[in-house]
Amino acid sequence: MVDLSYNKLTYLREGLLEQALCAVRRLSLSNNQIDRLPRYMLEHLPYLAHLDLADNALTWLDVGAFTNPSLSVVDLSGNRLRKIVSMTFLYLPALRSVDLARNEISYVYKFAFYRMCSDARTPIAVSLRANRLDCEPGNAVARFIRMLYIVLVVFVYNLLMSKAAHLSVSCFWHSVKRTPAVFHRHFGKRSTFSVTFSRII
Repeated sequence: MVDLSYNKLTYLREGLLEQALCAVRRLSLSNNQIDRLPRYMLEHLPYLAHLDLADNALTWLDVGAFTNPSLSVVDLSGNRLRKIVSMTFLYLPALRSVDLARNEISYVYKFAFYRMCSDARTPIAVSLRANRLDCEPGNAVARFIRMLYIVLVVFVYNLLMSKAAHLSVSCFWHSVKRTPAVFHRHFGKRSTFSVTFSRII
């Protein structure tokens, strides 16, 4: 085991762990000030089974940041992560536990844990306790109302700008067809409403 916790580390230089800790099985880097990890850093630690990065200053994890054949426990609790992007945990066949508690995560991408394990029969514990994930129905209603408001604004704008002064179904449908461009700016192309709305029209 290598314990580097409670220091003032802010960054792990790429290649550093490969040179000094290639045979380590347990690595503790908790309670430092690390704000980012080198991409594919763990590929060079083939025997690492336990990684503790709790209570650091991580705000972002690159795609493929965690790719390791032996890693079974990952502790990322108490950081400042805001979202988990697709394929962050790309290949971890031995993984048993991922702790993402006490972060600021508000969104987890659909394929965040894609190909994380090779055996679907082996249970994996993922903790997202004490984050900012929000699935409240009230907020969904608020987003839907905003969607209707945007549709209405675009419709009225097109009506005023059109040469014909009369209200028609075709004019309204044209407004709806133009809505996604505005829609994506407000909600993002990957939002549930944007995707659903794009499929409808």
